[in-house]
Amino acid sequence: MPDTETEISILKIKVAGLEQRLEKLLLEHKKGIHSFVRADDVLHNHRRVITAELADAFDRIIKLELMMYPRLVRDMDHLHAVIGDREAKAYNPLDFRDPTKKPT
Repeated sequence: MPDTETEISILKIKVAGLEQRLEKLLLEHKKGIHSFVRADDVLHNHRRVITAELADAFDRIIKLELMMYPRLVRDMDHLHAVIGDREAKAYNPLDFRDPTKKPT
């Protein structure tokens, strides 16, 4: 019997060591998750700032184009009246930018 008691005590010591390792791993896992959440927040803020900057740049480009070409809006309206706009655009066999409209 003393032999099984020593084996049980050795197993209890091993289990206690494994529990301590598990607690350390759990703590490291929680730290990793927290750092990923912070990184996601940083990326979200970065995306928001970049989107705002691109929208601002797009507005500035539009203003410059309209300053350089004051009749641009009227010309584009006339062009769209002739060929259509987006979905209503007329089929042009020379325009192969949209692969779904290629002749078969």
